[in-house]
Amino acid sequence: MSVLCSENLTVPWMDGKEIVMENVVSGRQYIDKETQITSEFECGNGEHIRRIGPDHFAVDARRDWGTGDPYNMMSWYFCVKVRNRSNRARALKFDVQAINHSGHNEAYVWAKRGDIWDRVPAEVLPTEDDWAFRAMVQVDAKETVYLSNSFWYPPSEMVKWLTDIAEKHSDLCTLGRIGQTAQGRPIPVLTISDSGASGDKKRILVTASPQGSEIGAWACRYVIELLLGDDPFAVEVKKGGWWM
Repeated sequence: MSVLCSENLTVPWMDGKEIVMENVVSGRQYIDKETQITSEFECGNGEHIRRIGPDHFAVDARRDWGTGDPYNMMSWYFCVKVRNRSNRARALKFDVQAINHSGHNEAYVWAKRGDIWDRVPAEVLPTEDDWAFRAMVQVDAKETVYLSNSFWYPPSEMVKWLTDIAEKHSDLCTLGRIGQTAQGRPIPVLTISDSGASGDKKRILVTASPQGSEIGAWACRYVIELLLGDDPFAVEVKKGGWWM
């Protein structure tokens, strides 16, 4: 039995002698006896998740929204959570559709297990507009992996990390907020400065890209770690004051 629905349902099926109840939410979640696939989580992106063959699934990347930008109404990013409910290891195939890979002849897809990202085999599918590719991933029995074409960094994890950094280095760091995103998430700002430095301080602003499929947040994190270390370059820079 498999489920793909457009409204909230409660779906029962027999699992041994127990009746297991599963909630299936629109096309952003797919569940059958062996597989659970969802994009209903922070940084998840994918809809119309469906089974198209044995151990073979498809997902449509949800398009960006907005006006006045040629990149709007295109899909650049997908991320789904895949749980193997069965007691056997499986080789799963995913066809990702309605996604723009800028005419490249190679598809890049990664599987995240814990904190480790590994690239998985993927190929561009022959379509009229080249907006589709297929990824293959090995999933062990009862294993859960995340499948994505980008190294995503959940905003909640980023804010928690910045909070911990500001508390650990309270003599150098001040954490504030300069606004919120269109979806209501806070936009944090971390100030790094040597309070004991004298004279005028220069302010340098380092920002992360707001697009989740780019790595600006990871780059900013590296700069923060560098500045809070003991490298001679970092010591000199802190005397001038940095805004992050």
